[in-house]
Order: sequence, then C-alpha cells, then structure tokens
Amino acid sequence: MSVHDPRGLQARRGRRRRWRAAVVSLTTMVSLWWLLLAAATVQLLPAPAASASKDGPGVVSGQTARVHLPGLSSLPIPVDRAAFDESQRGFRESDEEAIEHAFTAYEWIEVWHR
Repeated sequence: MSVHDPRGLQARRGRRRRWRAAVVSLTTMVSLWWLLLAAATVQLLPAPAASASKDGPGVVSGQTARVHLPGLSSLPIPVDRAAFDESQRGFRESDEEAIEHAFTAYEWIEVWHR
C-alpha cells in the first residue's frame, strides 16, 4: 500500500472508526453497569427512619413533671422570649429595674419543688 492509495487511507480510517466504536461501546457498558449496581443498592437499602416531630411536648396546666431544683423551692419559667432576654440582661448587668420589669410585664410559669 502506498501513501497515495485511497484504499489504504480508507482502511486506516475504518480501523480508527472501529476502535472508537469499541471504546464508546465499552464505556457505555461500564457506565450502565455501575448505574444498574447503584440502582440495585438503593432499592435494597432499608427506608430511612421517620424523624421525630419538630414540635416539642406541650406543657399543660396541672401536668406533672420531674424537676430537680437543689437549693430552690420554686423556679420561674418565662412564657415569652422577650421576658427571658430582659431578665437575663438584668441579671447580667445587676439591673434591678430590668429584672422587676421582666417579672411584672410578662407572663411566667412557676415550677415548685416538692
């Protein structure tokens, strides 16, 4: 075969096409195999556990609970976040007026130790 032979040129192009086709088909087969394996794995895994609800337990008047208050006979619990923030600011800054305002202006739940 000479360099100027069109049949030799076509034969080389044909071999390249067959080689490329083989590489593409092998790549496709390997990719499909891994996708099939991944799909089978997903199907065989157990379903994820249901998470607990995001709502916490509700507090109802008269409901009993165990509260350990060493050295305290009662514990006030603020109903509003603003009451908590104001009382904490008063405690942190030793501001009696802020503490008094937090306890008089907002609603609190009293917890007693028996």
